Amino acid sequence: MQLDLGVVGSWAGGPAFNASVDSARAEDVDALLGFAIEEREWRPDRVLIGIDPEMFHPTAPPDGRTFGAPEMRSRLRPRLAARLAWQALTSALTFDTFRGSLSVLRANASSAQSPATTEFEADGHLRRRDWEREIAAGTFRLDVEPSIAEYRARFAGLDAEPDPDRVDALHAAVDRVRAVGGELILFVTPLHASLRAALARTSHYENVHARTLALLDGFAGPGVTVVDCSDVASFGGEPDGFVDGAHIDAPNATRLTRFLTSQ
Repeated sequence: MQLDLGVVGSWAGGPAFNASVDSARAEDVDALLGFAIEEREWRPDRVLIGIDPEMFHPTAPPDGRTFGAPEMRSRLRPRLAARLAWQALTSALTFDTFRGSLSVLRANASSAQSPATTEFEADGHLRRRDWEREIAAGTFRLDVEPSIAEYRARFAGLDAEPDPDRVDALHAAVDRVRAVGGELILFVTPLHASLRAALARTSHYENVHARTLALLDGFAGPGVTVVDCSDVASFGGEPDGFVDGAHIDAPNATRLTRFLTSQ
């Protein structure tokens, strides 16, 4: 998810940057901040980190899209690195891998080019051109159902205790920012009410949510604020101001950002 960078910049008194990866877990946050602060000597005044419960998944491997880069891989904790290596070994010859490779070959063989659906701006803001076109044309219709199936899979196994390596990774990320004088806001990201209700019926959502809040409370203290924004009502958001079950639209992003920067 993304925030309103204009609001963040006004609050921080300087330029703001959106640093994110898809489906981030704690090790992604630690690696990105570690690279920025230690390798690029970035000195942030304020850092806002969106927290999803699956960020501390007890068994899921790290995401190879982040840790395919050598600069990131070297920052991965040994047990998580071993999990990633095992996943790469066992998936190398799966049908999904074959099907993906076949799709790439077909695309390269075709002269037709589809319009880009995503685009990064210089400040790190990710534009979803497909959604934007539909919203501008008045043809966008919110459909939460695909997110329900996706997030049931994401929440599988989350009733177990959080991965201690992932908890340690978030502690390390917070410590990096505090060591250079920065302040942080950790906020639980919003989900559509229909998605939260569906997860509550099948995926122990209430227990997982409560455990996530209890874990984050251990981070709260000088320079670190923890905020639960899982329900859009907490920041005065529009209940259906989403582009899918887990991503708020631009007006809700502005509302959320203003709420967070008022803490």
